[in-house]
Amino acid sequence: MDGTEPAARPGTTLALCPAGAEAAPKGATAAAVATLPPQRAGDPLGLGLAPGARPAAPPDPDAYDRDREDAEYARSLLSAADLADLDAEYAEHGAWTIHQVRALIAEQTTKGSLEEGGLDPEIMALIDARTDYKIFVAGDSVHTREELYDAYPFHEFGVQPEAVFAAQEIGVFPPRPHAARAGPEYLARDVGDESLDFMPVEDLIRRAAARPGARHEARTPARIVKTKIYIGKQHWRDFEAFQRVCCGAVRIAKAAALGDALARPSPLLALFGGPAAAPLALAGSPAAGPDASELRRLASELCRREEAVCRREEEVAQRLEDAARAWRLIEIGMGRAPAAAAAAAAPGREPGAHTN
Repeated sequence: MDGTEPAARPGTTLALCPAGAEAAPKGATAAAVATLPPQRAGDPLGLGLAPGARPAAPPDPDAYDRDREDAEYARSLLSAADLADLDAEYAEHGAWTIHQVRALIAEQTTKGSLEEGGLDPEIMALIDARTDYKIFVAGDSVHTREELYDAYPFHEFGVQPEAVFAAQEIGVFPPRPHAARAGPEYLARDVGDESLDFMPVEDLIRRAAARPGARHEARTPARIVKTKIYIGKQHWRDFEAFQRVCCGAVRIAKAAALGDALARPSPLLALFGGPAAAPLALAGSPAAGPDASELRRLASELCRREEAVCRREEEVAQRLEDAARAWRLIEIGMGRAPAAAAAAAAPGREPGAHTN
């Protein structure tokens, strides 16, 4: 030996591995290593659904109505000339696409500003007047309603995006006297949010800095218009947190289903319905999960196998104990143990008992 190769014990052989590969653990085989299939687009929870198994996004219950847009939404803020130009542009090119909306937002905002402060009210009004669909802002991402249904488990949770996003409305405030900027001021808030005073920041500062007892006139919005813009706030963060919990439960349940069939079922996974209660279809298996009778059969089979393993363990332990007792008796008979050991090994003899 030159010290570059390990020495083999007598009667053994060296396991040869390819260059750069690690030796497999003792007792491991290729069949014993099971990995989960990779997650696929269109399956947000990793349930193993086949392509096209999830339904398409349901139609928007708030159908686009041009007359209502002109009366209640951002289009109502435009002058007659601007509205005519916008209608001509819409007739020629149609509404802005989601790609145009994203390009405008990327140009007018910086990374992280959307999640911190939302969209600027004037940008929001510009987008709302030139689109005929809802827009959802989640963090620094901008989605349509259909994109949300494709990328997130709204179908699985049975909720609508409007329930976890905050619809935005714009307040139009008259200009402040002697202001450097002419024209009205715009301020956005969640629809119907009465938890905070709806007034410009300058008015809030002036009211806080006013002397005690001094009268301060705060501006109120001249009008409030709706928008088709939705911002993800606390409800959306809760939705994402719940999605992460469910994805983790599905992944662990799949891993448990690939493990030892004789292992005791996890009581924690039972809270989520168990490994086989949800459609946790693996690669090559149907998307739908087993029915109730199949689940009961599988549970009964697992219990039967567990009881059989327990019985075999008890039998082996009893045989080992009997063999140890017989060996002690053999040693006593051959004179290799003192007489006191014979008394201790006698069946039914209690410690400390005496004979006549």
